[in-house]
Parts: sequence; C-alpha cells; structure tokens
Amino acid sequence: MRERLGIQLQETQLADKLRVGEVLALFRSFYRQAHGVDEVLALVELEEKRKARVVTLSGGQKQRLAVACALVSKPDLLFLDEPTTGLDPQSRRQLWDIIRRFRAAGGTVLLTTHYMEEAERLCDRVAIMDHGKVIALGTPRELIASLGAEHVIEFTLADGAASEAVTDAVRGLNGVTAVRPAPAGGAGGAGGAGGAISLTVKELHRTLPALLTLLQQRQPAHGRAGPSGAGHQLQHPVGVRPHRLDPSLRAPEPRSRDELHRLRDLARVADGADPPLDVL
Repeated sequence: MRERLGIQLQETQLADKLRVGEVLALFRSFYRQAHGVDEVLALVELEEKRKARVVTLSGGQKQRLAVACALVSKPDLLFLDEPTTGLDPQSRRQLWDIIRRFRAAGGTVLLTTHYMEEAERLCDRVAIMDHGKVIALGTPRELIASLGAEHVIEFTLADGAASEAVTDAVRGLNGVTAVRPAPAGGAGGAGGAGGAISLTVKELHRTLPALLTLLQQRQPAHGRAGPSGAGHQLQHPVGVRPHRLDPSLRAPEPRSRDELHRLRDLARVADGADPPLDVL
C-alpha cells in the first residue's frame, strides 16, 4: 500500500550537501518499483540540476525536488501539503503543470492549500474545513450556485455618481441579487470610483439587456445630464465575468461566524474545467 502513495510535506528537509541526483537515487532505493532518476528529473523539469547540491537550489526548485521524491515510487495517489506556499508566481505555475501532468497520466491528487486560485486552476471539487469539520463541499460551480449567483456585471457612470435612484433602479432588474460598488480594478479600471457599480446576477441573458435598456432610457438627448441629474452615460464598456464568490457575499443561514469566515475564503474560486482534483 505504501508504495502506491506519494507524499510531499509543506517543508521537506533534505541534506544540503547531497546532489539532486543522489537524493532521488536514495528515495528510489526505498521501493521495489520506481522511476529512474533521469525519468523523474524530467517529470519535474530539473534535468539541468542533477549534479547541483541541494543547498544551491532556489525555493521553487527545492519544492519540485520534494515533489520528485514523492513521485519516484510511481504512486497512484499523491498527497501534496501546501506545495506552493511562499513560491513566486512562476515557480507556482511550474508546480501546477507537474500536478496536471500527473493527473493526466491517471494519478489521483489530494491537495491542501490556502490559495483559492489553485482551486480555480486545478480543481473540480473543493472542501472547506474548519476545526476538523467540512463546512462546504462541492464543485466550484455548485459552491457558486449555493450563494445564489453566477455572474457579475460591472459598469461605470460617466458623471462619476452612482445615485440612489440609479442603484434602486438596477436593483429592481430581473435576476439581480446584489448591488454594490465595483471592486478595485473592475469596471474598466475605475473600480471603486464614485460611479462604479457591480451587480451580482443569476440570469445574465435577462439582466444584461434590461440593464442596457435602463441606462439608455436614462441617457439625456445630447449625452449630458439634465438639471435634475437624472441622465447617465457609461464611462467604460460594461464588463461581465463569472462570479468568483465575492467575499462580501453571505452564505444562506451560516451555522457560525467561523463558518462564515471560512466560506469567505472561497472568494477566488471560479468554475474550473479540469479533471478531478480534490482540495481540503
């Protein structure tokens, strides 16, 4: 059974003076069936570091070496404990590629992570645990749907003022579940400005045409607001994106404050399309 498992810890302490090839040869000796040293080096793209000492490796290279030690036994099930913690974006993506290749070859991965973008990129099932209990479980799409929304529409008014009348009007559109100021970087780069608005919607195909009609109706004849300030123009194109579980959203009837905080951690999970990979 042990030979079918591969385990990579969050921090793997390897002998600094050993060379990369020597480390893998040592781990390979523990198993009856195992990848060759050259083969596993190719899996993690460390061929050029075969003769390098462990102490000379970068943080990302050390993590890939740790994953190589877990892969050397040709495991069916791979446990990865926060493999990308503290890594730069490039090293993180390199590890993601290793995980994808292992999965594509028929392996199963159980991954622990605090990075929700890893769930977005890699996973089709996500479990959120709090004090040893699973408080949310499902695919990213299911978790998004559990909060009652699938898309976000962001737009900015040219006059820079999201009046109460406009907010009330868009809140009444079919399919709108929430109205709030657009987050930074949204709505054409003006997120958070006075006229930037973000709508959480269930039925994009109904809400978007209704929104455009509403704004067109409120636009004055010559593109300028009248004395009452009722007219509004769009400053930027309307932006539409899949809902990523906005951290300001609340789950229906959370069981506790801690549970609510954990559910907020899903803020960056979007609907992934990759084959199965669980995250706990």
